[in-house]
Order: sequence, then structure tokens, then C-alpha cells
Amino acid sequence: MRERFGLATLALLLACSSSGGSDADVDASAGRDAGVLDDAGGDGGDAGDRDAGGPDGGELPSDAGADDAGAMPDPCADRPPLGLPIAFDVLYGNASPTPMRFEGPTDWLDALGMEFPRDTGIAKRIRTRRGEYAVLAFETFDVDATRGSLDTDNPQITANTGTKLVSISRCPGDFRPAEDPDCVQRLGPVSNLRWGFEDAPFRCRIERDQRYYFNVLFTGDETLPAEWACNAAPGDDPEDCAMLFNTLSE
Repeated sequence: MRERFGLATLALLLACSSSGGSDADVDASAGRDAGVLDDAGGDGGDAGDRDAGGPDGGELPSDAGADDAGAMPDPCADRPPLGLPIAFDVLYGNASPTPMRFEGPTDWLDALGMEFPRDTGIAKRIRTRRGEYAVLAFETFDVDATRGSLDTDNPQITANTGTKLVSISRCPGDFRPAEDPDCVQRLGPVSNLRWGFEDAPFRCRIERDQRYYFNVLFTGDETLPAEWACNAAPGDDPEDCAMLFNTLSE
């Protein structure tokens, strides 16, 4: 009996001794790993490399710093829109037309029913109220024509009309002088703004595969800030102005 107890005790002591040795080895290993991290070697070195460069310590991804040197400049940063609300009505047809109200820069198709520079052949009037102006956005990606004109006329309904400042610009609400002076003009009640993809006298030069804005402000001034102006009977101060609008292209 004593022999069996002695053998069991010896086995237990050997097991404890073996377990204690493993714990010591683990502690030593952990100490070595900690030292590696502190010395920025091993895995710690990889982490340091990731901070300094790309995932493998190499070059940074190509989009790094895009907000700085890699960012494309905003072409309208120095050409902010006119400080007035962009809002206008479009009236279709001749018999008691019902106006459709638009706010903000509006796509040509949504406002006029056809892509630039096509025309529906239906009478269309653009009307703004006092303190507003109109902005129509169009694109030149799939334009077959090489030149054309944006024609304005008297509204021919019970509405006032007048002189207006118009422009074709890459920026909405931009009436500032452009590189091409023919892209910003003051038009009378019956007149037009001509455009084309090639240089030509008295024609606004535009480029293909771009987005542009046609800006319209009723005013008698050629400089900004402009004052509201609309032709009316003596003593009358109208609250809105309109123009008949058509497009021609060839």
C-alpha cells in the first residue's frame, strides 16, 4: 500500500515539475516577443513599416493625398453663382399655358422636353419673378450639330418682357466676363446668343463632351450686381418677366 502511494506521489511531483517548466518557457517566449516589439523588429517592424508607407512598407496607394496635390481644381471655385435664388417657370403652348415651376439649375430635357440643341417646335416661355433668374444645364456629348443659336422673342401672351443678361458657362449662375466675350451678352427682347464648336465671329465657342449652363437674368445692366429690370407701361413695376424661347441648330 505504501509502495503504491509512493509511486503515485512521485508521478504527481513529476507532472507538476513538467507543468512549471512549460509556464517558464511561455514567460520567456513572451518576454522575447515583447522585446521584439520594443525594438521595432519582427511583427513590430511590420507595423512601423505600415505607418511609414503602404501595406507592405512600400509606396503609398495612388489615391493617397488626393485631397491635396492629386485633387482636380474646381473650375467654378472663383466663379460662384449670382447671389439670387435660381427659380423660374416654363410655359408651354399658346392657349392659356400652365406654368411648370423649377428651382435650382435644371436639366435642359426636364425643362424643355428635348435634349440640347433639339427643339420641340412647341412655343415655350421662360419666366422669372422679381429677384430670381433661370439656369438651364445641357451637355454636348451627343450633339450632331456644329453650331446653332438660342433665340429669344417677345412672350406674345399677357406677360412683361425686357432686356436680359445671358451667358453660356461651365458654371451655374456665372455672368462674369469669359475668355470668349461672345459667351456673355446683353440681349434685347428679340435677339439671340449664337454658339458653335469652332471659332467664329460673334459666336460663343463651346467644346464637345462637356457640361454647360445657360444663365438668364432680366436686367438692364451689364455689370454685377445687376438690378431687376422689366419693360412695362409708365408707372408700372412688374413682378415677373418672360421671353419666348427657341433653339436652332445646323
